[in-house]
Amino acid sequence: MRVTSQRAAKIRILGQNRRVTAPANISPVKKEPLPLPDIEPEQARIKRAELRKMRIIATSMLIVAAIIFITCHILQRYYDWVWLGFLRAAAEAGMVGGLADWFAVTALFRHPLKIPIPHTAIIREQKDKLGTSMATFVADNFLNPELVGEKIESAQLPKRLGQWLQEPENAAKVSGELGTAVKGIMDVVDDKEMLELIDRTIDHQIGDRVLAPELGEYVQKLLDSEKEEPAIQFLSEKAFQWAVNAGPTVDRIVNRDSPAWAPQILQDLVGARIHRELVDWTSKVSRQPNHEARLAAKRWLYEMANDLQNDPKTIEKVEEIKQNILAKEATSSMTEKTWENAKEFLLHTSADPNSLLRRKAHQMVMTMGHSMATSEKVQEVITERVVAAAKHVASNYAPEITGIISDTVERWDAAEASDKIEVLVGKDLQFIRMNGTIVGALAGLLIYTIAFFVLGV
Repeated sequence: MRVTSQRAAKIRILGQNRRVTAPANISPVKKEPLPLPDIEPEQARIKRAELRKMRIIATSMLIVAAIIFITCHILQRYYDWVWLGFLRAAAEAGMVGGLADWFAVTALFRHPLKIPIPHTAIIREQKDKLGTSMATFVADNFLNPELVGEKIESAQLPKRLGQWLQEPENAAKVSGELGTAVKGIMDVVDDKEMLELIDRTIDHQIGDRVLAPELGEYVQKLLDSEKEEPAIQFLSEKAFQWAVNAGPTVDRIVNRDSPAWAPQILQDLVGARIHRELVDWTSKVSRQPNHEARLAAKRWLYEMANDLQNDPKTIEKVEEIKQNILAKEATSSMTEKTWENAKEFLLHTSADPNSLLRRKAHQMVMTMGHSMATSEKVQEVITERVVAAAKHVASNYAPEITGIISDTVERWDAAEASDKIEVLVGKDLQFIRMNGTIVGALAGLLIYTIAFFVLGV
């Protein structure tokens, strides 16, 4: 049911007369330098030894090409051997290719020969820009709304989740978490404010009242009294617990989405790095009350409270939902005693694994899982809702999500980042130098052969 034009006008007036602002203490956090995750000492020693070995091999190939070139050049003064020209051309082109790729690889991490040539020492000089580019790349290619929707649809999440939920041991885990969540919610909710909200909703003609601003006020009161902290703490701890056990998931995603040419060792390093960063970040969020992520969550709650009171579209949407509910369900009155009994019942039964509530929750989870696993209609409805929500997040909050990447890279020390990246991937980059020498030699030999036999040079 759409709201009437009169109610819409009332919504606009309410939106103009109310404004919620976050307290001054919830301001952008000053960014401090962020140390890079340490490499295991033994692993670092092995990596550096491998890097030195590959450097020596690549440099030796370049030196061999130079020796062959000089030798051929000298011999051609005294001997008229035709094959010397072919060998000299191959060695000369091999030197050029090897030197060019040495410059390219070196320029990633430092100035070649310590000469400050423009566009060298790229990682050190362009670290922040690279971080921004990485964030943009992730936003464009991984948080693209259509791509996110496609991935969710192809993943068959409702069916797979249903298959998992219908297993008794998994249903027991979920019902236990629901019990913990109930207690957390009860700790956050203020009895007096809840009763006032219930009384206002029931006693007044809620069908003709705009409820969204009142809901916004309630959220505002929770924020002002800092009663949202237990809920935020609960969610942050659960996020950290998930991150600790997410290593295999991260590796699987990295291996799945990495380019075909990416070596396995690089994929493993990237997966391990992402997992360490994820665990470190969620650990800090759960341990630091003033962590920027928690403050961002509070700012979002303030924005939500503000939108509920001021944004006409948000208010109109809430009114539409309210009218739909009123059109389908009859409301019943609740007294203070009923609320107290209900709260006490929920607290006691949610904590007891053998309580009727927990057993019913366990059965409900299994039933819901069976329905999700077997009913195509249920799967379709859930998928549509999840896809819509994911697209909304990808469309509106991609910069905030990928901002973690650019902000983290920006806070790294440039020299340290360059050194550690070189230690991790430098060995594989030396193959570029080796290939440059080999391919250059083959190209030089081919060009000389064509010139000799076709052009008669």
